[in-house]
Amino acid sequence: MPITISELFGYGSLRSKRLRRRLLGREIKTVPAWLEGFASVQVAGSPYPGLVRAPGQKTVGELLLGLRPRDLERLDRYEGTEYERRLVWVQAQGRKRRAWVYCWRDRRRLALKSRLLRLPRLPVLSK
Repeated sequence: MPITISELFGYGSLRSKRLRRRLLGREIKTVPAWLEGFASVQVAGSPYPGLVRAPGQKTVGELLLGLRPRDLERLDRYEGTEYERRLVWVQAQGRKRRAWVYCWRDRRRLALKSRLLRLPRLPVLSK
């Protein structure tokens, strides 16, 4: 029997209660959470952040609870092809929990502060 993960770590626009209600058609419970080893960075030419692996960094967000398969399908459509949904371990409510998260695919479009994030400097490309 496949494991069903019904939680998702939100670090950007999905932290908006109003947006979640619009996308899912209902309110869902959330709890404060953080993700180790990833950084939320600005995407060039966009108001939205992208999440990338970054050793030693931590991203603060919310864990969205009780998601249904159709909720994840709706969120996949909202995030589009520039983000990839991946499984990660998130810290929430005093323990590690398995959850989905949307990671940015194209690192070349990230406006990085490479010294702060300890990532290689990448060129910023416009849309």
